[in-house]
Amino acid sequence: MHAVKDEIQCRLFVGTLEGPPIKWFLTLPNRTIDCFKDLGELFLNAYSGIFQPKKHFTHLFSLKQKEGETNTGLVQRWNEAINEVEPMDDKTSIALFMSVLRSGELFRRLDYDNPTSYKAMMARVNKFCATEESDRSKSKNDGALHKGSEKKNEKARATTLSIPTLKPLVSGEAAPVARIKGIEEGGEKKKARRSKEKAVAL
Repeated sequence: MHAVKDEIQCRLFVGTLEGPPIKWFLTLPNRTIDCFKDLGELFLNAYSGIFQPKKHFTHLFSLKQKEGETNTGLVQRWNEAINEVEPMDDKTSIALFMSVLRSGELFRRLDYDNPTSYKAMMARVNKFCATEESDRSKSKNDGALHKGSEKKNEKARATTLSIPTLKPLVSGEAAPVARIKGIEEGGEKKKARRSKEKAVAL
């Protein structure tokens, strides 16, 4: 009777295994297990290291959004931290998540329209983060294009030859060449007149 009970317990236990644990069980040599106690000891020896006791939910109080940290980065840390704590009701989970957020657009949206459940809140948060990342990527690309356009314009300006502009002539004013020639002729006439005056004086 005891052997039958052990066999049923072993079968029921194996039925709960999946993934790596079931693969581990299938690699056990034949006649390794004589009773349910043997199976339990073998399983604990193989997997005791991966079982960690859950932390109290107050552990999440130490989690805060860092200055300059994106909402996506915070959500990643939040998901890792919440998997380490004991289960909570939706109201507590929502309140804790709101408490770790810094003041900003995401906080204002959640505070204005309170989520009805934790699942609904995280769906909205993930959608907001996806839009935020998309906008950040577009802004970065637009900035790169604008910078490239500015450099191109600067290069074009640097290679363009500057053409001097001529001062327009005032009506009745002689052209520069004629003006210079007139000045030279006037100077020669003055010299000739002075020479003649000296000769007469002598």
